[in-house]
Amino acid sequence: MEIDSSILAIASRLLHRYALCDSCLGRQFATLGYRLTNRERGRSIKIVLLMDAEASEDIETIRVLSSMGMLPEASASLQRRKIAPPEPQVCFICGGVSDKLKDIASRIVDAVSSYEFYSFVLGINIPGWISEREDMVRSISNSMYCESLKSEFSRELGKLLSSILGVRFDPVRPDINIVVDPFSLSIDASPTPLYLAGRFRKLKSELPIRSRMCRACMGRGCDLCRSLGAEEVSVEHILRRISIELYECESVKLHIPLNDGRDRVVLGSGRIFVLEIRKPRRRSINLDIFKERLDSISEGLIDVDNLSYVDRGFIRRMKTILEPESYILLLKPLESTSVSPKVVEYFRNLEGLKIKQKYPGFKVRVKSISKVSVEVRQDGLVELKFTSSEPLHTKSFIEGGRDTKPTVTDITGVSWMLVETIVYVGDVSYA
Repeated sequence: MEIDSSILAIASRLLHRYALCDSCLGRQFATLGYRLTNRERGRSIKIVLLMDAEASEDIETIRVLSSMGMLPEASASLQRRKIAPPEPQVCFICGGVSDKLKDIASRIVDAVSSYEFYSFVLGINIPGWISEREDMVRSISNSMYCESLKSEFSRELGKLLSSILGVRFDPVRPDINIVVDPFSLSIDASPTPLYLAGRFRKLKSELPIRSRMCRACMGRGCDLCRSLGAEEVSVEHILRRISIELYECESVKLHIPLNDGRDRVVLGSGRIFVLEIRKPRRRSINLDIFKERLDSISEGLIDVDNLSYVDRGFIRRMKTILEPESYILLLKPLESTSVSPKVVEYFRNLEGLKIKQKYPGFKVRVKSISKVSVEVRQDGLVELKFTSSEPLHTKSFIEGGRDTKPTVTDITGVSWMLVETIVYVGDVSYA
């Protein structure tokens, strides 16, 4: 009884000072009464105060409950006594918004209706003046059991949305972030990115991995860029085009561990990649459909497989993967028109060679060369095949640069120009 009296005394003191709806009063005692809502707590306290006031014929308290407590039963009690009840006030803290959660939830449902999602997280923006009023009420109650209006709105709106939409609340990996201001009714729905991993083979040389967005149309497509939305066709452009079409997303970013030059052909297992698909309206696209659609428009430029959905952390892990690679290089001598047998023998010294090189984006690393074979073609070009324990910047390995030591020029004593590069990603045999 001592605890009940304390609660009733606090509640009475608050209602004599501020108009409080059931939720805002009950929130002062939010950690008491397991499984009760704040609305139920507040209403229960007001009913007990009314019963106590009726027992003692405390008309003033009944008036306060009718006006400041907005309690219909208190108004009825006054009318039974032939006393005109005062006009119910508006809640000092929430202004009546606590009674409009279903309407707010309905507005949120309309705002997210165009998105496909199976989990969500909800953020609540509360105006500063609301927090100030909460502090004013708490300064009188001195309650150790209260919670904030923001916390209550987040929980109650979250339960409503989960029930209406049939999706789960997931604060760790939500499909969509929803931020609402219950007072201004502003709603911001932002789908979280999808991450699609796979491997691509670049089947043609002169095809860049990336291409710049067309500045004239900013990616929308115009006559200047031939409706590409980019300055030229690239691996990224092809993957972006399919992603925007299928996922109805806002933009796409390509993440790759290594950026092969446009002159390279990339075969073997293919270069690993992750597509960051931003603000997608569709999420559950069958990846077989993705591949089929890509194959139909790529025109033999790229081939993609091993597609799977991953988390964001995979991007960081992917960039630490350094797979062995095999190369076929066509070399042209710069100082003579023919390659002597002696120079060909010098190429044999590449077997087992340790090379120090700073690949773009990485620190200086040591790479081992193996499986070396060399052939002089009828057109005078040298076809060099070998395997490196890690990705190798072949142009620097042949012509020098990027802190590469030693180079093919150092080993053979002849300066070379790299004519063509075919990369086989992974420790695989040549096609």
